[in-house]
Amino acid sequence: MGNRIVNNIFRANTGYVVEYQYSNVVPSIVESDYNNLFTSGSFIGIDGSAKSGTLGEWQTAVGFEANAVSFDPQYQSDTNLYASAPGIASAGKIYSLLYRQILMGQRVRLRPVLVLTSIVPLR
Repeated sequence: MGNRIVNNIFRANTGYVVEYQYSNVVPSIVESDYNNLFTSGSFIGIDGSAKSGTLGEWQTAVGFEANAVSFDPQYQSDTNLYASAPGIASAGKIYSLLYRQILMGQRVRLRPVLVLTSIVPLR
C-alpha cells in the first residue's frame, strides 16, 4: 500500500513544487495525478538529482501526473486560499462515490474543483 496524491494544488513562489525521495524497500507513492503544479521558479520538480523545468518534463521523469495541469491558482489573498484560476475549475478526478443531489432528487456526477483552504508550513 502507498500514498495517493490526487486533486491538490501545489504552488511555490520559488524553488520546486514537488521533490520526490524514493525508498528502495517500499514504493511510497502509488498514484499522483489530477494535481495543479505551479511555480514562479525555474523548476516544477526534482526527482533525485534530475530537475524538471516544465510539467511535460516532470510527467516523463516520474511517470505520474498524466492529467495534471500547471496554472497559477490566483488565490484571493495570502490568507484566503480559494483559487480563482479558470484552468483548474474542473481539473479534479471523479471518484465513483462522488455524487451531489440536485433539482428534484436527481443525482449527477460532478467533476471536483481543486481547492486549497489551508497551508501547512514546511519545517
